[in-house]
Amino acid sequence: MPIYMDLHIVPGITAENAAKAHLQDLLFQDEFECNCMTYWVDETKDSAFCLIEAPSPRAVKELHDKAHGLITHQIIEVNSTVVESFLGRIYDPDVPAQLDTQLKVFNDPAFRVLVLLSHSDPVLMVLEYGNENSNTYFQSLYAFIDRNSNIHEGNMVRQTQDVLLSFTSAFKAIAFAKSVHNFVAQHKEIKPNIKIVINAGMPVTDSKTLFGKTIDLAGSMLYLKAAQPILLAPIINEISTFKTSDKSVLKAVSEKEEQTVYKLLTVLENNYHLPLFKVEDIAKHMSVSKSGLNRLIKQLTGHTPKTLLKHIRLQKSLTYLKKQQNNVSETAIACGFESPAYFSKCFLQSFKTVPSQYQKLAQQL
Repeated sequence: MPIYMDLHIVPGITAENAAKAHLQDLLFQDEFECNCMTYWVDETKDSAFCLIEAPSPRAVKELHDKAHGLITHQIIEVNSTVVESFLGRIYDPDVPAQLDTQLKVFNDPAFRVLVLLSHSDPVLMVLEYGNENSNTYFQSLYAFIDRNSNIHEGNMVRQTQDVLLSFTSAFKAIAFAKSVHNFVAQHKEIKPNIKIVINAGMPVTDSKTLFGKTIDLAGSMLYLKAAQPILLAPIINEISTFKTSDKSVLKAVSEKEEQTVYKLLTVLENNYHLPLFKVEDIAKHMSVSKSGLNRLIKQLTGHTPKTLLKHIRLQKSLTYLKKQQNNVSETAIACGFESPAYFSKCFLQSFKTVPSQYQKLAQQL
C-alpha cells in the first residue's frame, strides 16, 4: 500500500494539540484502511505533517475529516526509506505516554537544512586523471563524507554525482560543508570542480516530491557565479551567522539572486530539448529585452545566454549517454541540438572527448 505525507497549516498549533489529533486518527484509521505511522509538528511555523499508509490520498483526507477535521493543505506520495533519510524516522519517537491521557506528546519539527554537494562528472574525471586516480579520490571523498556527516549529525539522502544530506542544524550543516571543502582542497593530484549549496525548508510544500522546492532551489543556485565554493540560501542567512573570516569560503545568496536564477533554470529545464528554443525565447519567458537578458545572465552565472543554454544541453546529454538505450544521435535530438554533428563538435570542445568515447567508458564503470 502506498505511503503519503500531508501538510496541515494550523495557526497556534501546539505539540499537545498535534498529539490529540494523532490519537484521534489512530482511533478511526481502520475504518479507512489506513495506518497512521507518525507525525511531525512545528509550533513556530504553525504546521504539522502526517505520515500515513493508505489506499489513496482521498482515504487520508476522509480519515482526517472524521477524526479531527483539520484541513489537509497538500498531500504527496513518498518512499519510507527517503522519508527516514531526510527526517531520521518513520515511526513515533520513543517517548513515554502521559498516564492520565495516554498521549505521547513530542515537539519534533520537520524543518531540515539540506546540503547539496555537486562535483565533476566521474566519467570525465576518469578520462582526465585515469581510472585508478579517480577511483581512489572518490572512495576517499565518500568515506570522508560518511565520517563527517556522522560527526555533524547529518543524514545521507543520496550519494551520486550530486550528494544530498539532511541536517537539523544550520550551524552543523555549514561546519560539515567547510570540512568537505577543506578535504577537497588538500588533494594535489586531482582538482575536481566542487560546489556546495546549503538551503532549508519543509518536506511538503507545493512540490510533488519530498523537499522538492528546497532541492530545486539549491540545484538552481549551483549555476550562480561565485568565487566562494559554498553558497548559503537566503533562509540560511536568516537563521545562522558566520564569521567574517569565512567570507572567502561562504557566499550569502540574496533573495533576488535565488529567485531569478530559479526562474531562469526552470525556463531552461522546461525547454532545453527544443531545437528551435533560442535566446529570444528565454528573454520572452524572463520578461526582459535581449540585451537585458544578456546582462542579467552574465551577472548571475558568468555565461552569455547562448553559452548557458548550450551548457545545460551538454550537461543533460551526459545523463542520456549513460543510459545504454540512447545512442549519440538520439541523445543529440533529445537534448535540443540541431544535428548529431553539431552536438559532437560542442561535446568535444567542452569535455575534450567525443560522445561515443564517453558513452563507452560510462557503460564500463
